[in-house]
Amino acid sequence: MSNQNVKIIYSLKMHIALQAQGFVYLTEMKNPNNPRFNCWVYEETPEFLKAFDALLGGGRYND
Repeated sequence: MSNQNVKIIYSLKMHIALQAQGFVYLTEMKNPNNPRFNCWVYEETPEFLKAFDALLGGGRYND
């Protein structure tokens, strides 16, 4: 994982939406800001960034 570009998702709602689109997370870990919650690490591919941006309602990667 050290040589990959990754995106850490802190939102359960975003994580579920990404999984529904077929994205598979690399690992799950405790949220460093609040250990009561988990976060998920995804590989940052162009397809992932496009889907992530669409879920946020932006247009940065939707070219």
